[in-house]
Amino acid sequence: MAEHHEQFGIRYLCRKLSVSPQGYYQWLSRSKTARDTENRRVMEKIKEIYTQHKGNYGSPRGCKKLKVQGYIINHKPVERLMREAGLVGKAGRIYRRKPLPENPCIKIPNLKRDEGEPSRPNQQWAGDITYLMIHGI
Repeated sequence: MAEHHEQFGIRYLCRKLSVSPQGYYQWLSRSKTARDTENRRVMEKIKEIYTQHKGNYGSPRGCKKLKVQGYIINHKPVERLMREAGLVGKAGRIYRRKPLPENPCIKIPNLKRDEGEPSRPNQQWAGDITYLMIHGI
């Protein structure tokens, strides 16, 4: 509303947003609460930690860093404030020095696939024995 009130007028915008003009003006003149000022102070510190560590810190590490600096805070407000500010920590990548080893399972061809369909009951049976440990594998 602050951006468009000169173009459209406060009353028109209040009507479109289903807000009373009186409520809007009361909201404008309302002083900030203690929680708002505390959230703003913590948010500035979170942004400082986030930029200091080049975006590597997410909410858990940021919360731990705040606790080390003397803030008494839970991880949930840190998560909420970071989400509202659009701050997302970088996820770690898996690093492997060597490629994964070959599959240790013995590969046996499916011999029944080449046969035709059975012509009567109990002619072909199949089962799954992958749960059995063979050769210590």
